[in-house]
Amino acid sequence: MTNQLAWKTSDIERTSPQYDKTKQTLHSSTCRIEKAEQLVPIVNQCIEKAACLLAENLTDESRYLMFEWQQDKKELSIVVTDDSKLNDSQHIVKCQFTQFDCLDSDNEYAQSMRESIHNYLTTCSEFMQYSLIAAFHVDSRQNSILL
Repeated sequence: MTNQLAWKTSDIERTSPQYDKTKQTLHSSTCRIEKAEQLVPIVNQCIEKAACLLAENLTDESRYLMFEWQQDKKELSIVVTDDSKLNDSQHIVKCQFTQFDCLDSDNEYAQSMRESIHNYLTTCSEFMQYSLIAAFHVDSRQNSILL
């Protein structure tokens, strides 16, 4: 059985150029993964958290639900962003994976993360309610791939 993630909420400075002096809300959690089988339920919880924020997160400019995997930090971020992929919406979901050394290569981490996200999104009714494009990247938003 997988533990429920404990989410912390904090205000952070907005980095998107479109907005002036407003804050974003960061929903963050950490989890410990010792076995590869633990990845899917944790990723599902992250997507569920982001999906429950979609109604508050959407603007007329929203286009992508962006999944960002930072291998060096072992961190998954989920944001809603616009066509330029520069202007993020109000809520950001981040999960830091600690002791996540159960896979053999950086490529295997990225592939496992991408597949877990793709598989869950195919049945996520909250995501299906909106006309967003799901995208994933490991290095640059401009090099993201569609899910």
